[in-house]
Amino acid sequence: MTKAIWKFPVDGNSASIEMPRGSEVLCAKVQHERIYIWAICDPKEDLEGRSFEIIPTGAPLYQEETLKYIDTVMQAGGSLVFHIFEQL
Repeated sequence: MTKAIWKFPVDGNSASIEMPRGSEVLCAKVQHERIYIWAICDPKEDLEGRSFEIIPTGAPLYQEETLKYIDTVMQAGGSLVFHIFEQL
């Protein structure tokens, strides 16, 4: 089987997501009022846990050197703005 693009729901301010090993995270977006991460995945690979942080605009950014920026998403008509990072 070839690779595929999968989406993963993000819940809370910190999220641990199981995705196939070696998945390439593409972006984060809001769909139906919920935040999701899209990634290119090889469905044949074993699952591994990946950690993500959801940080609102204006909140302190701790341990920036261990975070990789993924995307910025908006909810509530743009009233809520969140920045998605992956823990390295």
